[in-house]
Amino acid sequence: GSLFTAATSDAVVARGGAYEVNPPFLEEHMLAAALALELWLRACRRPLAFVVFVPQWRDSPYYELLCASRFTRRRHDAVKATHDYVRGFQHRQDRGGAP
Repeated sequence: GSLFTAATSDAVVARGGAYEVNPPFLEEHMLAAALALELWLRACRRPLAFVVFVPQWRDSPYYELLCASRFTRRRHDAVKATHDYVRGFQHRQDRGGAP
């Protein structure tokens, strides 16, 4: 199920923990995720951490929010030449080639 439901958000804030976040790569979904994470981190009184996987679209509101957040402790940007995003064909792809 989705991490971004009211019941789940209450549980995350109450319990804390560490989570992976990889929203669909659509601006509105990534912004909603970034806003929810910021709210949860502000509300939680227990240790809480997220590893967020999103494209490096520097001019996007979600990217600016994530980078500017006081909760951001570390950031790693995958260099384009060493990282590929292949839509659903990664299991059939040769190294560096298209399916």
